[in-house]
Amino acid sequence: MGKQDIRSEINKSNLAILVGGGILMLMLGLFLLDAAFNDEYPDFITLILGFFFAIIGLLVLVQPLFIKRFILITDLLIVENVFGTEKERIKISEIESYKEIKKKNKNQNWRDLTIYTEQSEHTISSLNTNYKKLRKKLIKGKKRNVYAEKLWHYKMNKRYGIGFLIAGLTVFYLFMPALINKNSVINSAELSQLKGIVSSPIEIKTSGKRGRNRYIAIELEEHPKFKFILGGFNFKATKVSQLKSNFKIGTAIELDILTEQYEKKIKKKQHWTFGIRLLVLEKLVFTE
Repeated sequence: MGKQDIRSEINKSNLAILVGGGILMLMLGLFLLDAAFNDEYPDFITLILGFFFAIIGLLVLVQPLFIKRFILITDLLIVENVFGTEKERIKISEIESYKEIKKKNKNQNWRDLTIYTEQSEHTISSLNTNYKKLRKKLIKGKKRNVYAEKLWHYKMNKRYGIGFLIAGLTVFYLFMPALINKNSVINSAELSQLKGIVSSPIEIKTSGKRGRNRYIAIELEEHPKFKFILGGFNFKATKVSQLKSNFKIGTAIELDILTEQYEKKIKKKQHWTFGIRLLVLEKLVFTE
């Protein structure tokens, strides 16, 4: 190669960050999946996050295999893969147009330059070495592809929209049943009674906007894997002062929970795919 040749390839520090980030995400995903599958009651959210981080980690780790290196020799652009194998030769005169997209994340800003020929397109990142020199040579006298830039922004907005929609549907799926049944009337035939000894002191917690929703989480010696939640209307109907004075470690209590929860989680008579460790109480009675 001559002195006037311009070589552009990914910066080694950026490559190290890319590979390191991929490894960390993959390890986090595998850790979460291992925790979920080795749990008697695998948590749905932990499982989803595990798959998410593992897949993203794998995608990040394979990304370097698709990295291109560019060498400009006078009026000829040589495109190589990461292993140095030549993939294509493009004459500068064959470049018809280009687009340049500004991108950013929490750590850095960069640009992606895409050149178009009649047969192919190639993207060069400003994170690569010699980007400015290469850009100047490649776009000189070429027209900017405004349509391609607008199409890219449209597709990205569409992807974000789909992502927010999926996230919204997931939240709806997880929490809507509780909202629908919030004010429903439950008769005694739908309830099962559970007796136990309190294993932790009472703690009144708040949630929601301005902490308006109050609830307590009860733990029993007989069922250490679960927390029994008393909230909403049932909490308001309970005398909080009496709770504070009577609710102590070692106190014997009776709990009423939905029979469906009782059969699935306590008796394990029904198939339970994902075990959420919170059981909603319909009634709380002190037996001592």
